[in-house]
Amino acid sequence: MSPTPPGASMSWTSARVPRSSATSGSNGTSLICRWVLSRGRARRRPGWVLGRRFCDRIRCASEAPARKRKAGTCIPSKASRPDRTRLAAWITAHKRFCGLLHTGRVVVGDHPDPALWVHGVVAHDQSEAIYSLTQVTTSVASTAGRVRLPGLDPEATYDVCPLAPGDDTSAAGQSLLPWWSAGIRLKGSVLAGVGVQAPTLFPERLVLLVATRLRGDGA
Repeated sequence: MSPTPPGASMSWTSARVPRSSATSGSNGTSLICRWVLSRGRARRRPGWVLGRRFCDRIRCASEAPARKRKAGTCIPSKASRPDRTRLAAWITAHKRFCGLLHTGRVVVGDHPDPALWVHGVVAHDQSEAIYSLTQVTTSVASTAGRVRLPGLDPEATYDVCPLAPGDDTSAAGQSLLPWWSAGIRLKGSVLAGVGVQAPTLFPERLVLLVATRLRGDGA
């Protein structure tokens, strides 16, 4: 499994994926555009070096695309109240998992659909992990199928659930998955070998999952 930048994969803002790869280098202001361009760079640099950026489109996975605005860095004091509320939710989530994101091991899932990217950060003791499921473009299949979550202790049991605020899939117009609301409990070997059913997402959207090892199990 090859690494990818945890700062981008666990981004606390969800921006639209650019429709072309014309933007190059550090001049790309779209968050996911910068992440795509920095995937190779992440093979040589830890995630905290790559940093994080807040875009002027602060949107959760399910929100409808905002009107087209000039890309750039968000100035919170000039943002609207709804945007500041969303920004605060992402900052709170980042603070909660900051230690994991800055010190964990970056993993990439081997998903057969190139339109869906699976990547995450796993604690070195395999006690916890965060995964991002990013629907970059439209898939050929109507459903995403199962996604495997690599890097966990195969003998341990984990509770897996969506991570707010990156847990909203309502915009896709699909019924909630049976396990989405209450979470699911599975062995690490099952999560890595079989996986869990992924939600249906619009292109250019993502959801986050958190996997937590049961206390006393595999420790």
